Amino acid sequence: MHMCQFNGKHECSWCELPGKITSKGNGHCRAYLPPPSTPKLRTHESLCYHARKARPENKKSSCGVSGTSVLLMLAYFNFCSGFVVDYMHSVCSGFVKATTILWLKSKRCKEFYFHKHPTEMNKRIVSMTPVSEMSRLPRSFKNVAHWKSAEWRDWMLFYSPILLADTIPVRHYHKWMTFVNIMHYLLGPSVSF
Repeated sequence: MHMCQFNGKHECSWCELPGKITSKGNGHCRAYLPPPSTPKLRTHESLCYHARKARPENKKSSCGVSGTSVLLMLAYFNFCSGFVVDYMHSVCSGFVKATTILWLKSKRCKEFYFHKHPTEMNKRIVSMTPVSEMSRLPRSFKNVAHWKSAEWRDWMLFYSPILLADTIPVRHYHKWMTFVNIMHYLLGPSVSF
């Protein structure tokens, strides 16, 4: 299905929330803030309807859908349930990045160790030796704005369990480790219940 890019209006594959333009830094971005009520969910039928209604020749989209796909010819394929969440943007460069930056920079998170000893935290992360499967060496938290998704993945799965153990309050650490363990499980070769 041809859909708007990740920062476009109605870009979500699962709901029809349009998002809202909001200021960010010196510019603006489209934010998908939690709505006051459950947004209208997309269905296979609604996606097909909007795909037929869209006009790709003059770049007119309909509810975020800008054209059809050959996958529509598959008899048992459902567009809404047939795709997985984009792990790289949603988890690594999304939740993990936002949470870590909140811990690093937010004035509201005064109980976190990051604020008290940033130099020590930087020394600790850059002194870690990664396993050979990791594509990048760990970089300082000073460069966190330039970290790539692979660095966020490595931080989440390998560095954060060690560095956060004596850095954040125990209750937050246990919740973070639950998330990390779930991600290890979901990133395994197969998932079964």
